[in-house]
Amino acid sequence: MRKSSKTFWIVIAASAIYVTATATEEVVNSKWCPSPLRIDGTRNDWQSATLIFEKKVQVDYAFMNDADYLYILFRFNDHNYLSSIDQTGMTVYFNAAGKKKKDYGVRFFQNKISALQCIVMLEKREGPLSEEDKNAILANPHYMIYDFEVINKKADDKAPKPPGDAKPAIYRVHQDQDKKISFEMAVPLARVAELAPGIGTEPGKMITVGFEWGGLTDAQKKARMDRFKSRSERMAEKVSETPAGGTTASTARDRRTPKEYDFWVNVDLADDQTLQ
Repeated sequence: MRKSSKTFWIVIAASAIYVTATATEEVVNSKWCPSPLRIDGTRNDWQSATLIFEKKVQVDYAFMNDADYLYILFRFNDHNYLSSIDQTGMTVYFNAAGKKKKDYGVRFFQNKISALQCIVMLEKREGPLSEEDKNAILANPHYMIYDFEVINKKADDKAPKPPGDAKPAIYRVHQDQDKKISFEMAVPLARVAELAPGIGTEPGKMITVGFEWGGLTDAQKKARMDRFKSRSERMAEKVSETPAGGTTASTARDRRTPKEYDFWVNVDLADDQTLQ
């Protein structure tokens, strides 16, 4: 399902028609999807969807859903607002009670794995691979894959792992001819376990969705705190030698942090009954 993140499918949907609205609407409607979308990062399946424009981050986005999945298209019009998304990934928060809370979400990111890990992953999903297929995979030492992780602040350390047949969250990234980058995501509506990807809702309901990206990763934050602690200890030893109000070049460098972006929107999920 997940292939190298270095591969982009350059497909141009020349006949697509997009209607741009403002993001000041209180509720955004999700359009009913009569059949599952192919998640490839392109806009090919979104011709009939209404794109909503979020001015403060210069992105267009839209929602569609069927009985099983919420589909999201998120298109960056200005690369300056990508910030450090290639490192942090895109986190999408979901709240079925209509609240702007970051208790539960799914982080979509690109993950580097070894060839052996790739074989294990593929065999788990698709069954045993032939020796020929394994050797072809082993020809490269590492692979970049589209991956995800579930964020659930209410789940404790003893929370069981999701069942093997739990529906996954899926995403792909695509850069089109005009250099605009689109994220296409699919998240299950039902949540079968605390640590499984799933919104915990059903068609016809309203949910609150939050998007977040940029800034520093947790590992980068920890590394920065460690550097700050080490520097503070060294400065404490030399405090008598440091001019009042002085600052070091390394301190100034640490203050240059990639900008973090986020915004929230209410989404009214479609129900197939509305088509009758």
